Amino acid sequence: MEDPIKLVKHCKKLYTTAADKHTDSSGLVDFVTLLADPDYSKFHLATSELQRHKLAEMKDDLRLAFVINVYNLCINQAFAQVGTPRGDLQRLSFFDNVKIDIGGMLFSFNDLENGVLRGNQVPPVHLRKPFAKDDPRFSSQLPRPPIEPRIHFALNCGAKSCPPIKNFSAEAVREELRINSQAFLEHGSGNLAVDVEKKTLTLTKILSWYKSDFGKTDKEIAETVLAWLRGEDKEKLEALLEGGKFKIKHFPYDWSNLAKESKVYGQ
Repeated sequence: MEDPIKLVKHCKKLYTTAADKHTDSSGLVDFVTLLADPDYSKFHLATSELQRHKLAEMKDDLRLAFVINVYNLCINQAFAQVGTPRGDLQRLSFFDNVKIDIGGMLFSFNDLENGVLRGNQVPPVHLRKPFAKDDPRFSSQLPRPPIEPRIHFALNCGAKSCPPIKNFSAEAVREELRINSQAFLEHGSGNLAVDVEKKTLTLTKILSWYKSDFGKTDKEIAETVLAWLRGEDKEKLEALLEGGKFKIKHFPYDWSNLAKESKVYGQ
């Protein structure tokens, strides 16, 4: 399959066919029985085609859409294959050490997010960039500046507080990211709250971990977020900005996942 976006869509369709049989009415997945399903084996085999597509040879918007789609697709594959992480240390190991073969090179989830999509930036709670200059994956990174901050409202790491999974296309990925960001921060989403009286803007924890992608100061971050708001929240944030000093807080992040049953990663 030559078109990388079509490949991911095909793989996602195969995954959905298998996973639907092992998903209960509340959306929880039994990854143990899923792994043993012959339809899952078809999906797993199909993902081997990712080895044919080299990131460095893709145009920027194709690479952007493709990597977001692959990241979201392969999280659940990893949950089935190696298990779900429990706790901070297991999560750090999971995102650093579970690898996907793309174009004949291995990429962790941190490599895809921070190496490719963020233009080789140091991941949170890490000390070095994902790719050294002599790393053959170095050329796979998207050019910067700027970093596309809206990727953080598109990547789903399997936690309940993550953005919902959407399909992204090479032709319209920037507009799709705009719409996705607007929906993620929509009034009542639980990811944004503006209190003009208390001079407080409360945001998803994602904007704490990746603060530098959204602005250097609280004012710049608020102005960045403002561009994706509408209605009451937009009016409140405009008033907050006009009022002078304010503080930014962050909601707790729910790391629980949608696994009804799964292996425990690392055990």
